[in-house]
Amino acid sequence: ESCPSLINEQPYGHEETLLGARNRLKAALAITMSRHPRPDYVVSMENGIVDMAGGSFDLAWVIVHRIRDGAEAAVPSAGVQF
Repeated sequence: ESCPSLINEQPYGHEETLLGARNRLKAALAITMSRHPRPDYVVSMENGIVDMAGGSFDLAWVIVHRIRDGAEAAVPSAGVQF
């Protein structure tokens, strides 16, 4: 199910891209908690443009949330230079 990122249509930078993933996770958790049975994990991701040494990259931030205890991991993808 799609959840809104509540950020710019084209996120720029790590901070905004990660915020989009967090906003999507929050919306997904609200939907998930009303369902039975609940899943073990909820995953969200957001793509954005990030300037790094060597150029601009399109990369994703991915957040995995474990329902049982709320543990989370957030990681960026390798990115594609353009």
